[in-house]
Amino acid sequence: MHDSSAPGDNPFIAGAHVHAYLPVDGYAVDTTEINPTIAGASGALVSTTADLDRFLAGLTGGRLLAPAQFAEMRRTLPFSSGYGLGFMQIPLTCGTAWGHAGGIQGFNTFAMTSLDGMRRVEAYATPYEPTAEASTAVRNLLDTAYCGG
Repeated sequence: MHDSSAPGDNPFIAGAHVHAYLPVDGYAVDTTEINPTIAGASGALVSTTADLDRFLAGLTGGRLLAPAQFAEMRRTLPFSSGYGLGFMQIPLTCGTAWGHAGGIQGFNTFAMTSLDGMRRVEAYATPYEPTAEASTAVRNLLDTAYCGG
């Protein structure tokens, strides 16, 4: 991973990067420069979709964890809604993908993979209005990219 970092409380992203926007009083406000530690342990990382792809390829290709550890990462419990140890089942029209999604004030990132690593999708979205319609549109886009169609 060449373009990922844990910047601590530094609100600035080095190099070329996307911007995040949220609606404030009817205007799109750039929220890119924020202290990423507001997300606590669930956030505070900066990465690219290319690095997310490298991570998923390494994870599913056995280059990051031993098989038993990767199996444990995918072990879900009935009360967890398909969530394992940082890896979750994502139901799609063509079956189940594995991965994770996350967001912080205008940044929304998605990373999904098949367990064999042959099918992977990483995406970033910054919906101006975080509505149910926007979530459905992103979900449909990810489903189409992953499943084809």
